[in-house]
Amino acid sequence: MIRNLFISFLVFTVLACQQNQKPANTQGTSEAEPATGAPPKNDFIIVPGQRVGPFTSDAVTETDLVEAFGEANVEAASIGVGEGFELPGFKIFPGTKNELEVAYDPDADPNRPAFIRVSQEGTPWKTDAGVKLGITLQELQQLNGKPFLFSGFGWDYGGRVTDWKGGAFNANLMISLDNFSENAPEDIFGDREISSDNPMLKRLKIQVWMMEVGAGKRD
Repeated sequence: MIRNLFISFLVFTVLACQQNQKPANTQGTSEAEPATGAPPKNDFIIVPGQRVGPFTSDAVTETDLVEAFGEANVEAASIGVGEGFELPGFKIFPGTKNELEVAYDPDADPNRPAFIRVSQEGTPWKTDAGVKLGITLQELQQLNGKPFLFSGFGWDYGGRVTDWKGGAFNANLMISLDNFSENAPEDIFGDREISSDNPMLKRLKIQVWMMEVGAGKRD
């Protein structure tokens, strides 16, 4: 089942470690990086498996976040991962189109983000290959270089890419799609895998609505 593809990703689920995390002081502003909502050097580029903006290592602590973005732009938060589960983490530029969600697995390396999420409409964040929120299913397939598989819509893990099928992308880039079409067929909903080249999808409005990536390579 598709549910099993995500079980290792999300349920390391003890939120007790949140008590050990110190919320950022959102009243202050770093001299190096004021609360402008823009990352250092105006860099909104994601290179999956290598960097997310200034993140060039898979070791990213709260101190690293504050140094990179400024204390006023870092806010402690619980990050949703589906089915009511949450992970401890931080929001960078919370409430703006530049927002990043940085989630940590308390049962793994506490200094290694489980993922960094981009989900705000109109965000300038994009990958070096041109993947960004709002591109169509067909555009994503073209960038991947071949068809891929994703889960059916209508549940917590709906629309997630489950297998890039040997294309240009891999597990370092996790994409969630959404269906914006009216009267979409029942065959694209539920706990099942769908190929991106399925003919029934051509008339539908399916777009990328969320990206999740690691700061470093995934095992």
